[in-house]
Amino acid sequence: MSKGFDCNYGESEFNIIKAGIEAIESVLTGNDIHAKERLLYCLD
Repeated sequence: MSKGFDCNYGESEFNIIKAGIEAIESVLTGNDIHAKERLLYCLD
């Protein structure tokens, strides 16, 4: 995890999950490490 790990996921992450695998893939292949961490934490 990055030093600035933000475990406060919310509606944005739920919307990504609802949007499906393409939206999830977009986050996970993107450059925003904090967005990746929040999404993975939410999925856990």
